[in-house]
Amino acid sequence: MSAFILLIVELGHAWHLVVVTDRSIDHDFNDSVCRTFEATDYQGREGQGAAVIAALKELGQEQAELTVALGSASCLAASFNINGLPRYRSGRLQREAMLYRFEEHVPLRAEQIVADFIEHKYVDSGSEVNNDNSNGVERALGICCQIEQVKPLILILERHGVTVASIVPAAVMAATAVAASVTTQEATNIPDLVVFGHADGWADLISLADGKPTRWRRSCMTIDDLRLELTGLALLQQRKLNLWVSGLATEVQTALLNEPDIALLNCEAASAFPLMCARGCQMAIWGLSGACNLEFRRDALNVIGPLRRIHGEINRASVALSLLLSFIAGFLAWQSRQNYQQECACREMQIQIAAQWLPIEQTAVAKSDPQQTNLLLQEQLYRHSPEQQQILTAMSRGALRLLHDVVNALPAAIPRSTEMRCNLDNLRFSQREFELQGTVDSFADVERITASLRTASEVQLSPPQARRESSSRWLFVIQGRIAKPEGEVRDE
Repeated sequence: MSAFILLIVELGHAWHLVVVTDRSIDHDFNDSVCRTFEATDYQGREGQGAAVIAALKELGQEQAELTVALGSASCLAASFNINGLPRYRSGRLQREAMLYRFEEHVPLRAEQIVADFIEHKYVDSGSEVNNDNSNGVERALGICCQIEQVKPLILILERHGVTVASIVPAAVMAATAVAASVTTQEATNIPDLVVFGHADGWADLISLADGKPTRWRRSCMTIDDLRLELTGLALLQQRKLNLWVSGLATEVQTALLNEPDIALLNCEAASAFPLMCARGCQMAIWGLSGACNLEFRRDALNVIGPLRRIHGEINRASVALSLLLSFIAGFLAWQSRQNYQQECACREMQIQIAAQWLPIEQTAVAKSDPQQTNLLLQEQLYRHSPEQQQILTAMSRGALRLLHDVVNALPAAIPRSTEMRCNLDNLRFSQREFELQGTVDSFADVERITASLRTASEVQLSPPQARRESSSRWLFVIQGRIAKPEGEVRDE
């Protein structure tokens, strides 16, 4: 399984690249790789993007998905009242309404930012609740980033093939990881405030209620400034403030331990912040309880669309499809050229045959019209075929010509010197066949008529049929047809 990659940008004077090789949420991050790059390592967004890509290649993770966590300098936050805002039928608040209510608390227009929200309730008897004149008032912590500051970096990373899967606020994700790491249910051990100190001299102060961030402020890391902020929060709660800190100087921690209104639960080094941020992001990915589902990869920062998580696979599939289409196009072009060459060879052969078989006046037509050439050649071959010549000769006779030949042959069978009575009762003639029916005095007369008809050219006779009638006369039937050329199939 590929590693989880977290890029924390604009975090003080440096940015961090965290590579978690174990995707299990239960691991202790001992196998994680955390690299820190100072601000002098790049110039502007272009240089920053190039440095990130070079670092990913060095770690062998250029194909992994990247989560971009924005530092405090790139985010604005405000807690505001959401009572009375319109909701959908499912009960979920309309994001557009929350955005324009949030716009009243930040110095930017709604069109210039991408924002997300964490809903919560205030049930303490603090000033924020008293301002609404009720307990349990619904509020939301809105967090946003400016589009024109973040979008250039995202575009640079995407242009170089890096998949940016998510954009989140780094400090809030780390705070949710801290809240989830508390295993005891004793109220005295649950942190009310998480403080992350950074190398630029500023600290993030994130208030927690029921494991959710409810307030995010920035403060200088001096003892006086932190004492002022923390004492004010303790007064609002009217009890000791449970504090979880990271990255604070030793003298600052010592001063906080001496404050009567502050209970210092845990102190971590500054190096814990990137790892806690990575843990919070993984909690959101796995959908674990207590995870913070903030997401800035929406609206104007969703620059590559909803398929961004698989755009690498889509690009590779597109390249493979392009290569396949190029191969098919090349094969079709080669096949078309082969067909054209065969067509030209057949055309040349057709012209040569036409020059040998067709008359001179038709040769010009053969050179200009291939289809007409085929028709002329077929007609010429039909005329010159010996079998077809005989068939045409026989077919050209017709029924009248056949009648003429048969009738002319009959007088030879009936000599004037003999007394022979022949009655022709029925004569049937078609284009190629004939039939004679009649009566004579003897069978010898039938044979005499048959022999006479055989003198007609190209006539074939069937054996005559004759039978004696009661009147001592013979009834005969003589059938014949035009002779067919040799090899022709005889009609049944």
